[in-house]
Amino acid sequence: ASRTRDHRRDTEAMVNAGGRVLLEKPLADSLEEARDLAAWLEADEGRRRAVMLAFQRRYDEALLRARELLRANAIGRLFKTVSVLEDPEPPPPGYQSPGLLADMAVHNADEILWLGGGAPTAITGVGARLHNQRIPGVVEEDYDDVLVQMWFGDQATAQIQVSRNHVADYRNETFLYGAEGLIHVGHFDEDPLRARVEAFGRDHEVIEKHAFELRDYGEPVPVFIRRFGNAYKAEVADFVARCRSGEPFAVTHRDGLRAMEVVIAGAGGVRGVGEAAPVPLSREEELRAIAERCARLLGPGPSAADHGDLLGDHWLLNKGPYHFDGILNIPSIWRWPARFPAGQVSQSLVSHLDIPTTLLDLAGVEAPEYGPPFMKGVPHPEAERQMASLPGRILTPLLSGAADSVQDAIIIENDEDYIGLRLRTLVTDTHQLTVYVGDDGEQEYGELFDTQNDPGQLHNLWHDSAAQGLKRDLKVRLMEELIRTDNRMPRRQSHA
Repeated sequence: ASRTRDHRRDTEAMVNAGGRVLLEKPLADSLEEARDLAAWLEADEGRRRAVMLAFQRRYDEALLRARELLRANAIGRLFKTVSVLEDPEPPPPGYQSPGLLADMAVHNADEILWLGGGAPTAITGVGARLHNQRIPGVVEEDYDDVLVQMWFGDQATAQIQVSRNHVADYRNETFLYGAEGLIHVGHFDEDPLRARVEAFGRDHEVIEKHAFELRDYGEPVPVFIRRFGNAYKAEVADFVARCRSGEPFAVTHRDGLRAMEVVIAGAGGVRGVGEAAPVPLSREEELRAIAERCARLLGPGPSAADHGDLLGDHWLLNKGPYHFDGILNIPSIWRWPARFPAGQVSQSLVSHLDIPTTLLDLAGVEAPEYGPPFMKGVPHPEAERQMASLPGRILTPLLSGAADSVQDAIIIENDEDYIGLRLRTLVTDTHQLTVYVGDDGEQEYGELFDTQNDPGQLHNLWHDSAAQGLKRDLKVRLMEELIRTDNRMPRRQSHA
């Protein structure tokens, strides 16, 4: 049970001293080192009989019973084996993992070879980083979830499923599919102190059901000890008995090397999502996928921020109620490699109102028309004169690089009713106007900034006599934009 990287060194030292060794998996730290160790052991008759591999599953009562049922032909010819091992948590801090499959699946590989016999002729797999590897500070591994498929010629297949993500607790199960039935070893249920074996024939015929009692240690122990504690004891007892009798070991370095070769081949065949073939989608499925991505985009997080922060601008903190640039000017970041050129930066005016209209346009979906359900589909004599149901501008030409701008003004509305104040702001390419309105109407103060010549918004032109004509024009434009963007739904369907 020394560290994997010390297996070869410690084994050779003890064998050279005349000892016999019970060696925890894997055989060595790498396949090359494992082959060297196996060759060294094979080169001498005494060394050849000196090492027993600790594959404790071969001593588990439930798995032994399943093997007996297979040998008795209870389910006919075995053509498929599925071996599942799922941990509930990541490895402990400081643990040195060679990768998920190499670390976890050696026992599964040996189990499959021991139960079914034969040697795999081809292997492939898929892996993902779904949960465990997203935990901050977790031990780094290539994947936290892997499925491996093996072929034994054209006669049989086997699957290994290993994971660190079974948070409900330790899961260890084996499924044996035969031409006449199924054998299932292990259950994940409310009783972790029983290892179940079930054998079924055709039409749900019960061949055998048995539950093997596991030891209750009366205190927390590692999950694999709880499941295989009895098997570990039986394994050690067999090792001691064979050492005393001089008999050859039932599980040797050859078994360890064979299982390791399978696992390393499997690890080399595992592919992540970036290497997987894309699945062609129907138009409906494609639109649904776009909608789901949009939902993630507009969920909690910076991409859905409704304002910035003053952070000391104008000697102020937080978010107002002041419509200075630090609050209003927040980035809008879009990414679609197939449609948008990378690296574009634009200073064009855009608004939250533009997001839904743009997403609908990108998805190829017309903006919804809301109205009374009984009017749905009823032609309206004034339909051609109706304004769009959504007031935002479509940003697609801007995002694709086909246009430099899609609008010359946007508005910002801010209701701070708890202090009896509302703000309405118009932003153009050259100026920004903010009107403050309270219970008694428009306030005598407001803000007007020349953003081209005063980008820091330090010189308020609201009361500047030379700017009164400009202020009046901007107020009219603000009123027009407020009317244009006012709520248009539900749609009015007829005259009063």
